[in-house]
Amino acid sequence: MTIQDLFTDSGPLKGFKKRNKKCLIDKPDELKRAGVDISILLHRFSSDTPTAMANTAMPRYESQHLNRRIDQVQHVLAHVFEQIVYVFEGVDLKLKNETKEERKSKAASHCTKLKELVKKAERGESISDSDVGEAQKCRKSMSLPNEDIYGQVIKYMKEKGMVVFGAYGEAEAQLVEFQNAGLIDTIITTDADLIALGSKHVMFDFNLWDTAKESSFLQYSREDVMSLCNGRYPLMVTYQDRLHGVTTFLGTDYQKRILNHSLTPRRVGVSICF
Repeated sequence: MTIQDLFTDSGPLKGFKKRNKKCLIDKPDELKRAGVDISILLHRFSSDTPTAMANTAMPRYESQHLNRRIDQVQHVLAHVFEQIVYVFEGVDLKLKNETKEERKSKAASHCTKLKELVKKAERGESISDSDVGEAQKCRKSMSLPNEDIYGQVIKYMKEKGMVVFGAYGEAEAQLVEFQNAGLIDTIITTDADLIALGSKHVMFDFNLWDTAKESSFLQYSREDVMSLCNGRYPLMVTYQDRLHGVTTFLGTDYQKRILNHSLTPRRVGVSICF
């Protein structure tokens, strides 16, 4: 997403990622309650080869691999947090229709390509290793979370006793509300959107492995970032007044970048925000 421009060499958070990459096991001790954006993780898990093959098969069948991935998340996080709540996205907002259509269009394009490869095989033509790899790539692209997948995962998580919450709209916005209300201490996600939404503490670029010692994340603390910005950008007095505005100009899932693409992040910062 374009919010990543915040971390470029000309952005206000230059060098942030290098300084703040940590192992999950090294999280601050005061972070005892975590909120997890599980919907965004499902997008990643759905493209795992076993799950993608199940989702795009005719007829579709339920992938146990997806359940194992959920178990993996719970197993790792339960070793470092006392409480975990998983939040799912709710009703899709109309403002996000363009992004959704782009994803559907990409999946449809891969579906067409896959059908061509199937017809090639049906005609008895030779199928190369490259064709097999292309077909697998198409099926992984076509495997997007849908009602069947959400239903399967929610049912499984409830059976396992995990705390599950369905947001009205965006899961990320709901998690920030939970944090501001003091219900959770940190938010776990895979991207940096929560910085713009006002999160006090977020673990993003979350990479999940088999143990907390192996799993990594980028730690964002609003207090630390504002201290950095106040030093390098004196006019960025408060998070709400400045950083939120920067991310709006950079663009989101709901709107494209406002300024001309020829303008660099540094030009945006100097002329408008800083």
